[in-house]
Amino acid sequence: MEHHQTLFRNEYALAFDHIPQEFPHREGQIEALARTIRPALKGEKPFNCLCFGPTSTGKTGSVKYLFRQLSEYSSIKPIYINCFITNSPTAIMNTILSKITNYAVRRKGVALDETYTMLLKIIKRRGVIPIIALDEIDALLTRKDSQETLYHLLRTYETMEKTYIGLIGIINDAFLTKEFDPRVKSVLCQEEIYYPPYSLEEIKTIIQERVKEAFLPGVLEPGVITLTAQYAYEKDRDIRVAFETLRKAGVIAEKDARKTITVEHVKTAYQEAKHVHIKTLLDRLDDEEKEMLRTILKQYSPNKETTSDAVIAEMVEKHHRTPQHYRSLLRRLEWLRLVDLLELDRRGHAKEIILRVPPDVLEQILGPR
Repeated sequence: MEHHQTLFRNEYALAFDHIPQEFPHREGQIEALARTIRPALKGEKPFNCLCFGPTSTGKTGSVKYLFRQLSEYSSIKPIYINCFITNSPTAIMNTILSKITNYAVRRKGVALDETYTMLLKIIKRRGVIPIIALDEIDALLTRKDSQETLYHLLRTYETMEKTYIGLIGIINDAFLTKEFDPRVKSVLCQEEIYYPPYSLEEIKTIIQERVKEAFLPGVLEPGVITLTAQYAYEKDRDIRVAFETLRKAGVIAEKDARKTITVEHVKTAYQEAKHVHIKTLLDRLDDEEKEMLRTILKQYSPNKETTSDAVIAEMVEKHHRTPQHYRSLLRRLEWLRLVDLLELDRRGHAKEIILRVPPDVLEQILGPR
């Protein structure tokens, strides 16, 4: 293959955050979302809703797909916020303000009530109805003040007449909603939209559609899509695995100066791509969270229990922060489902730490212990 030749039409079409032109097998969910928003098109209060279902079932993608269609309506302002990243009340309010006003807002040290009042006045003056999607909304469960902010947003119409905000919550495990403040849950869950896992045939269809965007015609040999779909299906039906496998297979084929992507390219690519969901999560951790994971990994042994006290003691000795700080950090790793914290039959705060990710996979991604 000549240096300038490529197998890709658009490599980014295989990225996790790419929103395709068509969104197969989620037509019902997209229509249900549209129904909750429809009143806003007439200047009326939209319904709030909760989208729930396992990871990689199209929740975020379908919301963003609908938001792209809503961009033509000047009276509606679609706003997407990932609560894993933006999880403080100030950050949430500033993000909403920035999206509505189209300029960066950083109101540090300003009372939250004042920012909230300012937000309502801007909404009313501009005559818009924000539709706010809060992805990974369970991240707000770790902060009581964030839930209070959520409650205020849900009750906007009671604070200022004819001023409306619509909220779309996105969550993997609907069971976690029991942890929400009852005032929040009763209003947020006016409508509930379930996203079931994809079947093997549905995964094949989705891959076929994405391949049209990602690759030039005729570059995939027979069997590639079937094998890639099987890999994703066996890996908890995680379509991200399929997309990353195909992307890496394309890169390998180009390096081999091949004009087509073969089943062997896919088999090789899968060895790295099969852990993409873990790598994606670890990439989002900050340096301190990664260091705590490395400390757990260093102390971890299948022959003896790894205790929170021992891990925290090592972190305190290195950085001289309080034990409480590192206990909070451990709870965050538990919330992210990277570890389990089990009660021990002894006094104090000590818990046994169980890794939910195989140690060799963690070591491969984070580096040696």
